[in-house]
Amino acid sequence: MRTAAAIILTAMPEEAAPFLEKASENQRVGELNTPSTFKAWFLDLASPRVLLVQTGIGQTAAASALTWALGQVSTRDVFISGTAGGLHTTINVGDIVIGSEYRYGMADATAFGYEFGQVPGQPPAFEGSSRVAEVLETLEVNKDRIRQGLMLSSDSFVTAKNVDAVREAFPEALSTDMESTPLAQICQA
Repeated sequence: MRTAAAIILTAMPEEAAPFLEKASENQRVGELNTPSTFKAWFLDLASPRVLLVQTGIGQTAAASALTWALGQVSTRDVFISGTAGGLHTTINVGDIVIGSEYRYGMADATAFGYEFGQVPGQPPAFEGSSRVAEVLETLEVNKDRIRQGLMLSSDSFVTAKNVDAVREAFPEALSTDMESTPLAQICQA
């Protein structure tokens, strides 16, 4: 099995593009054959190389692609990079949200004694990596636009119609997307 410095997952081409462009500056991009509709590349952005995977949109697409990627490389670090909907009233367009905790935003098995957002047989939340916070402290970047906290995932978009209910259920949630929590669940497993 090959070793990778990290696996980076994005859902859409627009989210993969910055990584591909950076690696292309040095002409160090190697596309892999994949068994599905997702795409993958080895990028010489670190040593050893980074495995970039464009998963497609949604929980199942992301989970399937990460499962495949973990069968391709040995790595200690898995990142998801992309766009998300801001939930917390203090989040602004362009802010960077780093998940310290991940939960399912629409899962409801409360009739069976589970917390809202908890999938039966799983913990209520999946913890983010403390290493990310440690690395963040070493970077020379404007930290005013970087927030750490709860991220939600769901197969449903959070819109004006349902945002109040989501905010009420998870008042501390910073953002919502469709991929982060299932990826965090796989990483924890």
